[in-house]
Amino acid sequence: MIVLRHRSVRRTGPGWLCWLVLGLAWASPLFAAGDGECTGLEDRLTGAWLNTGGPGFFEAMSFSVDGQSRRFDSWWHDRPDVIDATWSVEGCRLVIVARGDGPGPFEYSIVMDAHELRLRDRQGDVATFTRAGNPP
Repeated sequence: MIVLRHRSVRRTGPGWLCWLVLGLAWASPLFAAGDGECTGLEDRLTGAWLNTGGPGFFEAMSFSVDGQSRRFDSWWHDRPDVIDATWSVEGCRLVIVARGDGPGPFEYSIVMDAHELRLRDRQGDVATFTRAGNPP
């Protein structure tokens, strides 16, 4: 006669689903960007940036601050494109508003590290930029 014993299996840690969710959040900063990662973005954003990958409306762009005024300029094929627009950062969101009859407004989710700026538009497309020249 064969006796089957029920063996108790004790879980010692989180399940596979938990690890999957954590892995996806870690692998894609755009997936889980919160306000904590966006502290100080305005200061880090100033300067010139070049599009190095992905679709994007801007080929080259610059962010500057003069007192309380924030200025945005962009270039397409080495020609001025969006000039003298305003920009603001609200949490992890960048908003660019052209003056007058210009295009936009443009709204992006922002993720930055020491070397790259990634902007995700409302359609989910992500453009990657690197700082032009030396960082400030």
